[in-house]
Amino acid sequence: MKVTHILLSGGALAALVMSAPQAQAGKLHECAAGKPTAESYTWNFKGEANQIFQDVELDARQVMDHADHIKSISMDTYVSRADHADALDTMKVEINDMGAKLCRLETIRMAVAPWQQAEIDRIATAVRLMADNTEDAIHFLNAHQQWTWRATYRKYADNLYSQARSLVNSTRDAVTYAKVSHEDRTLRQRLGIRKSS
Repeated sequence: MKVTHILLSGGALAALVMSAPQAQAGKLHECAAGKPTAESYTWNFKGEANQIFQDVELDARQVMDHADHIKSISMDTYVSRADHADALDTMKVEINDMGAKLCRLETIRMAVAPWQQAEIDRIATAVRLMADNTEDAIHFLNAHQQWTWRATYRKYADNLYSQARSLVNSTRDAVTYAKVSHEDRTLRQRLGIRKSS
């Protein structure tokens, strides 16, 4: 299982993890992040961003669970290299999925609220770090197939777990903030309260 970086235009996401056969078989996934067109300003980009935050939170929870699994099996000498490779491959798919969602977020970034832009930046950083750690873990596993007990390998799993947990927390908070803000606006309208009150 060889890993290749995928560079996205716009620079926010440095790399996604992709297996070599996928990279050789077809086009690389590229994100052409840009400003929304004039016609697209009637779309609900803020609501779309909030939904993507929720989706990223679910993906990050899955990565966190898989990283925790790798941590738990890394000390067991009876667990095969294939089991480790499967767990890393699953994480790779989930991280690539987050990368695709991040691509959409970068595309609509200019049309969302400043707090949402800050969350997009946090997602970009976390996904980049998770992609790098997954790539490093795969390289280590390929080079040291029987050394999954080594501290270096476990550190990759620890890093993945921490980064995923941090992303879960920030996206969960963003989703909660969006819901509370929407409820606040709705109640103000019902009660006829002006925003400055």
